[in-house]
Amino acid sequence: MSKTNALTIQQREPLNMSGGRLVEYSQRLDGSPDYLTDAPTPDTFARIIQSADDGDIGDLMRLNEEMEAKDAHLQGVVETRRGALTALDWSIEPAESAKKQELADKAAAYVQDELENLHTLTGTLEHLATAIGPGLAVTELIWAKGRLLETNDVPSHRLRSDPLLGNAIRIETEDNWQGIETPPGKFIVFAPRSRAGSPIAVTMTRACAWLYILKHYARADWSSFSELFGMPFRVAMCGDNVPDDAQAKIGQMLRDMSADGWAVLPHSEDVTLDWKETAKGDGPYLPLIDWVEKKQSILYLGQTGTTDIGDRGSFAAIKVHDNVRADLLYSDIKKEGRMIRQSLIRPMCLLKWPRREVPLPHFVREVHEVKDLDAERLSLEQLRAAKEFGLLVDEDEQYRMLNIAKPKPVEVAPDGEPLVEEIVTNEV
Repeated sequence: MSKTNALTIQQREPLNMSGGRLVEYSQRLDGSPDYLTDAPTPDTFARIIQSADDGDIGDLMRLNEEMEAKDAHLQGVVETRRGALTALDWSIEPAESAKKQELADKAAAYVQDELENLHTLTGTLEHLATAIGPGLAVTELIWAKGRLLETNDVPSHRLRSDPLLGNAIRIETEDNWQGIETPPGKFIVFAPRSRAGSPIAVTMTRACAWLYILKHYARADWSSFSELFGMPFRVAMCGDNVPDDAQAKIGQMLRDMSADGWAVLPHSEDVTLDWKETAKGDGPYLPLIDWVEKKQSILYLGQTGTTDIGDRGSFAAIKVHDNVRADLLYSDIKKEGRMIRQSLIRPMCLLKWPRREVPLPHFVREVHEVKDLDAERLSLEQLRAAKEFGLLVDEDEQYRMLNIAKPKPVEVAPDGEPLVEEIVTNEV
């Protein structure tokens, strides 16, 4: 990550860092919600999305939470995408400043120490990562005596926007149903997919809503199909001389067989039992569900899992598909880093050095590159081929291709012998 862009705390809009908690738990607002996905329909989902465009973001956020909670595959790919980010270790690195490098290093050390001792930071980073999907997450910053005391994660269903004010994000409270403002310094507003000022115009939640509807109907129809054709159809053919009470008893026994799997039936030439074979296969429902889950995987991970590899897919390919696509992960890291730097690190430095231009430190995630075994194997084959053909390969290039460090040169004495460090021992 380049750290040459040493933004200072004086180059942005003024901050509001008033102390005290503004967002408190509310039984009316946070307890006993109305579930939006118990009987989902396209009209219901369309109305929720339209309401969000008009400023009522809360229902869209609640819809996202319910879809993730009820859809096992969706929950899995969402947690994989977010976990790929939040599982990485983080650190604070100083900005590069030719004139104020000492102050830049001092600022980075201060922020690192403060954030390491912030007990709510881990939960807040995971909460902010939930913006990956619905496109929005908000956290309140609680200040005391010029220092960050704690963070307060805001429930997403409380969020509102004001299209007349450039889609500014607001938070509904007990005293203000239109929502309080979220000024910089007091709130972190993470909108990783913002388009032209609108944080929810193009989000994965919108795209996933229609996939969820398709999967919901497919599962319901599949359940009905399985209930109707999953067990042999039992038929009793009774002659004209079988009494009505006997026919009723036989009918009850056949009904009981659906649950008990056995029955005691009368033996008579006038009563014939038959089991009709059920329909084969899963109908069109399983392919439709598989198609939806592939699209969900592509939406969040940038690729599908083993479903696209096929029955003869290799183990190596399966392991590759276990992870989030690299470019998506790097994009999430950059967006999170910019957000933490401007919305959290900047007000911390402003309070610590109120009248100085301080180069802002960077929030950095530690990414461990996975070795590409196929590429390393190809490098070895190339070196062997070069040796067989008698080609000369630069020594530095050989070390690079083998991915090993070049040894340091050995110092020699004037007589040409290697210098050996003299080791003095105290012999008893």
